[in-house]
Amino acid sequence: MEICGVIAEYNPFHSGHRYQLAAARAASGAGGIVCVMSTSFTQRGEPALLPAHTRARMALEGGADLVIALPLPFAMAGAERFARGGVALLAAAGCTHLAFGCESADPDALEQTARYLLSADFSRDLKPHLAGGSGFARAREQAVTRALGASHAALLTRPNDLLAVEYCKAIQALGVRMALHPIRRVGAGHDTMHPEGAYASASYLRGKILQGALEDTAPYLPDTALPLLQAAEARGEIARPERLERVILDRLRSMAPDDWDRIPDLSEGLGNRLCRLARTAHSLDALLTQATTRRHPTARIRRAVMHAVMGTDRSQLPALPPYLHILGMTKGGRALLSAASIPLPVGTSLAKLAPISPHTEAVARLEGRAADLRALACDPIGPCGSIYTTHPILL
Repeated sequence: MEICGVIAEYNPFHSGHRYQLAAARAASGAGGIVCVMSTSFTQRGEPALLPAHTRARMALEGGADLVIALPLPFAMAGAERFARGGVALLAAAGCTHLAFGCESADPDALEQTARYLLSADFSRDLKPHLAGGSGFARAREQAVTRALGASHAALLTRPNDLLAVEYCKAIQALGVRMALHPIRRVGAGHDTMHPEGAYASASYLRGKILQGALEDTAPYLPDTALPLLQAAEARGEIARPERLERVILDRLRSMAPDDWDRIPDLSEGLGNRLCRLARTAHSLDALLTQATTRRHPTARIRRAVMHAVMGTDRSQLPALPPYLHILGMTKGGRALLSAASIPLPVGTSLAKLAPISPHTEAVARLEGRAADLRALACDPIGPCGSIYTTHPILL
């Protein structure tokens, strides 16, 4: 059977996501759709608006057959690690196709750019631009412009195109076979703060929900998603990032300079600067603003801060996800699982996956820590251990 994979956050799941899943099924001709989805925290280093299992149900009712957790070290990471973790899990689940939303829809350009970025030529071409004072992102664009042309470099300036290039890099680097299906984004653009037609960005929807204007999101959500969102709000499960501010600052102020050495994605004295700024910053926003530079964008700083709070030790992180944690499935999804030959430990219980190996234990511990931290952002505050006790969604 042909199986199409999608990597997402669904924060929250909206009509654009439903359109993408339907388009992915049509474009690939697949008999099943597998989604890899972040759990308690997102790529930008913020708590997910809704619990993972609620978002999984939204995805299943919106067209997915199987939803797999993207573990925290890959979900709350830069685009390269995010993409590689997602592609590895989809490959393990037997996916033969990969669909993704993007501003461009040229798979040849995406693949050509990915091949160049993985080549020794790129490593050589990048060095003079870095030596000239450009930050990595700018130096990368300059190298791609010179090697492939401005149109290829432009892919790296648009968020969904950049992620699409990283998906192609991951497929090539891991040596897996997946047919690509770029799906041009419809309606509102990424992070656009105003709807376009029947579609609105997840950023716009989160803003409305956090402002208490949930009813304003109804035109842009599938009919099946709105009741789930309303129920989550009634239970107090909407996470508000500002509720974590004092917890975060307290943790950062208790850290010694050496403690920052183990945090992922830190370099060039960034740990020392964060350690110093944390002791004087009057708010988390002030800390992020003061720490942000051309070389270190805000999203990277926020991820580093949250990894520090969670106690992430980069020396304990595996290169790829060490297990396949099922968040939910339909009857069709169960059939996909039974037919697949999965090379990883697989299950619906994180508690049972955790003790299998040192890597599964380290990653599961971070998942638990992230879920417990997200619980502090809810009102009422949720209990510890929810990621271990919540039952999978079975439709």
